[in-house]
Amino acid sequence: MSERAAALEAARASGVPGDCVESDACPWHGLLAAVDGYSAAESRLPWMSWSDWGWKAAVAAASDVAASGGSVGALLVSVGAPDPRVGVEVAAGVGEAAAWMGATVLGGDMNSCRCGDAWVDVAVIGKRLYWSPRWDARPGDILVRAGPLGYGTLAAAALENKGVLERVTDDILDYTRRPRPPLGLPRVLALEGCPPRAGVDNSDGWAETLWLMAEASRVRLRVDSLEPSSDVRGILESLGLLDPLAIAASAEDYTLLLSIDSKSLECTLSACKKAGVECLVIGEVERGEPGVYYNGKPLPRRGWDSFSSQAV
Repeated sequence: MSERAAALEAARASGVPGDCVESDACPWHGLLAAVDGYSAAESRLPWMSWSDWGWKAAVAAASDVAASGGSVGALLVSVGAPDPRVGVEVAAGVGEAAAWMGATVLGGDMNSCRCGDAWVDVAVIGKRLYWSPRWDARPGDILVRAGPLGYGTLAAAALENKGVLERVTDDILDYTRRPRPPLGLPRVLALEGCPPRAGVDNSDGWAETLWLMAEASRVRLRVDSLEPSSDVRGILESLGLLDPLAIAASAEDYTLLLSIDSKSLECTLSACKKAGVECLVIGEVERGEPGVYYNGKPLPRRGWDSFSSQAV
């Protein structure tokens, strides 16, 4: 069973409402809620401090709320660590991320983990501004990438070759340590009156993100651009990593993939500009067998599978 199939089965088995199974965050009484968790062995990059790792965990859950149309308000954290000092540092990173978001940490839980690894779970509660689940992309909609893309490609290259790490400037490397995705964009989209129909955040790989929307909405996504963020384009080009398939594999950028009513495109791009968010039209939603196509050819499904501990 694939990770996606296992996750959907687990959601259904635990009683998650049917319309929330295929959504990054679920609405409840005017709120949106999401939870995300990691083990250090599988998710902490070698150049991350423990507080950096806590920051990333907090931002990952918050990005789910933003992708679904929420404004982050509060966090809860649970940490397991072999050493209490590690746990405190992870929790500090969560707190620092909350302060950056303008959110409140409502509480936490500390656990002793004798497995030699550490883990962290962060739950995020946000105000529902609108709801954009994965399953409501419709034929004729425009696909928009909101936020950065390509940092994950750079991080993957640095993991394979330490020489890459030496060529990356600190300001670019900092995003891989402490991602700063466009969490404020939903508020501006709501104020401007152009909420997206569907949304997914890029945590496990850009191609996987596109596939999640295509399958949940039962549509064909035509992708015309796999262009990385302008901030990292130069370094990726110098490293020979501008190959579209390398960009498609980029993970943990926490980019937002939005499906927009074509009549709202101008409003959406204007909202992005007001929010200071890099937004790019990347394609269109079409009728057809669910799938993702780039330049007329199927885009391989590339993303992280936690159960195989590797990108697939």
